[in-house]
Amino acid sequence: MGKADSGMWRAVRDVVSHAGAAAVLVVVAVVFLGGAYAGLNMIDRLGSIGLGMYIVAMISWGLLFVPLVVYAVGLRQRGSRRYREELRAKQEREEQRYGLRG
Repeated sequence: MGKADSGMWRAVRDVVSHAGAAAVLVVVAVVFLGGAYAGLNMIDRLGSIGLGMYIVAMISWGLLFVPLVVYAVGLRQRGSRRYREELRAKQEREEQRYGLRG
C-alpha cells in the first residue's frame, strides 16, 4: 500500500469527496431553483408564450444540471468505504467469471 492509501489520507480524501459532493449539490439546487423561479415570473408576464419558453428553459437546465448531479453522486460514492469494497468484490467476481485471473 502506498502513502495515498494509508488510513489518515484515505479519511481526508473521503471527507473532501463528501464535502465536494455536498457543495456541488447545493450549488445545483440553488441555481436550478433560482432559474425555475425566474421562469415562473416569465410565465406570469408573458402568458402562454412564457410557458413555452419556460418548458424549453427547464429542458435546457435539466440537460445542464443532470450531469452535475451524477458527478456529485459519483464523488459521494468514491468517498464511501462500503462502495469501494463492493466495487472491489464485483471486479473480482467478474475477473473470475471471465477467466482474467488465474
